[in-house]
Amino acid sequence: MTEIKAAGKFLITGEYLVLKGCKALALPLKRGQVLKIKSNSSPILTWKSIAENSAWFEASIDINHLSVIHSNNQEIANTLVKILQVARGLNPGFLKMGADAEIHADFNLSWGLGSSSTLIYTIAKWSATNPYELLKETFGGSGYDIACAGADGPITYQIINEEPVAHRVDFKPTFTQHIFFVYLGKKMNSRTGMSYFRENAKYNSMQIEKINKITEAIIECKTLDEFESLLEVHETIMSEILQTPALKNSTFSDYPHVIKSMGAWGGDFILVTGENKQQVSDYFSAKGLDVVIPYSDIVLS
Repeated sequence: MTEIKAAGKFLITGEYLVLKGCKALALPLKRGQVLKIKSNSSPILTWKSIAENSAWFEASIDINHLSVIHSNNQEIANTLVKILQVARGLNPGFLKMGADAEIHADFNLSWGLGSSSTLIYTIAKWSATNPYELLKETFGGSGYDIACAGADGPITYQIINEEPVAHRVDFKPTFTQHIFFVYLGKKMNSRTGMSYFRENAKYNSMQIEKINKITEAIIECKTLDEFESLLEVHETIMSEILQTPALKNSTFSDYPHVIKSMGAWGGDFILVTGENKQQVSDYFSAKGLDVVIPYSDIVLS
């Protein structure tokens, strides 16, 4: 049996602008997906998707024609088949024998930690294809989440001359006990977020350079105060670009510490600073938000 692991992701800086060449700081996570493949002698791929130890999607696929035989969700099965077709287009020798495949996620799929990117990464590794090419021909996006899927710690990610460039960085703040991630209770579709950005955002090269400098400064910062100040400046810049109020201003104005949106604004997780988990949990639980995860519990470093 072959096992391929892929890490989930958090995007700390450069959301949206990473599409335009901005240098982003991204964190691979301890949670992700594992694809397990076992060859069989039939002309069929059996596929099972499992999240939190419960199967939620199953399909049988004819490997000769790459067509769905049966499934409990035709729309998802069609998407899976499209990915497999693109993978075979990139590597014509892929999936010439039947297989039993299971992909296991150890997180709630509504959390937006990278169910799509980890799927693309694992299938790319299985098919011996370029994961960035597979992403480009399927879901699209900047590719930072693909870089995180195969990373073992924090990275910077940037698109330079239309090519993805990821570098491992030594980002180990001494104040991680004051950094938390809070789930907002709804998943934000990243493609919807990117469409909004393309249609509504107003930005210039100076703003991109400011975000680049903030990314570099965050990697080097030594104190919580400096970290918080950099995050606040980042939120202000992105609020101007997106013509959308920062989340703290619009929703959590009475929170005494810093709140930073990550990825597509409006859903998934936010980064917050706080005195300790109890203080953070007390505040957000009163707002109906009960998922609070300490930095060290989820970030791969």
